[in-house]
Amino acid sequence: MRENHESSTRTVGTPEVRHIIAVGGGRGGVGKSLLTVNLGVYLAQLGREVLIIDADLSGSSLHIQLGLDRAPMADRDAVEHLTVEPVSTSVPGLRLLPSPYDPTVSSPFRPGRKARWMSRLRALPADYVLLHLGAGTSPATLDLFLASDVGLCVTVPDPAAVESTYRFLRSLYLRRLRRVLMKERFKLRLVEKVIAALPPLAPPPQIVAEIKRYDDGVAAIAAQEMGRITPRLVIGQTRLKSDLDLGPAMSMVAERFLGMPLD
Repeated sequence: MRENHESSTRTVGTPEVRHIIAVGGGRGGVGKSLLTVNLGVYLAQLGREVLIIDADLSGSSLHIQLGLDRAPMADRDAVEHLTVEPVSTSVPGLRLLPSPYDPTVSSPFRPGRKARWMSRLRALPADYVLLHLGAGTSPATLDLFLASDVGLCVTVPDPAAVESTYRFLRSLYLRRLRRVLMKERFKLRLVEKVIAALPPLAPPPQIVAEIKRYDDGVAAIAAQEMGRITPRLVIGQTRLKSDLDLGPAMSMVAERFLGMPLD
């Protein structure tokens, strides 16, 4: 993540936020919360204004790790419209956005309002916004990851966690491809037909090859989208040399079998 220090002079009418960084990927318990908080502390100690948004509304502990007595809560509409006042933490420059009161919701915005919410997000007075995503592959989680400037996939040296990361990457691809073709119904129907005939969450290259049997143009679009997903991989809980080798190995596997660059 390179930063242009000259960009600190902002012009009127341009977005305030320099980078939206999403922290997600795979299963729970791999350290997404810990990474989000420590990244926020690091950036704040560099003198940046940092806002953490907890998009894991089902039971995150961010407020505990940030030293707050209780999780800050606010009205659902205020959170969705981002008119709620962020809560300061003990780290100067690091703030936490309150979550909605409603425990049944799964994202900070209602269905169909992601684009407007992200637009409001980019207009906030902060240098960095850190999106803490929940485990799994819900549409909201995938959309926020794809819409961010930087997406961090967090995993650990555990077979189940590694497999969850690959599943997350395959889900990202399918979500992106469907969204790209959303307004072209004929092409989308073809893609859905191909996906339905393949095993669940088939590798992207296999999907592209199968689409090519029916339509070269749609296959070209599907192939192009593979390279447009550029997640960054973070391996936590490394204790052995073999753990340190896991990152390069996963990167090689992702590029070879999924067709995705994994930094």
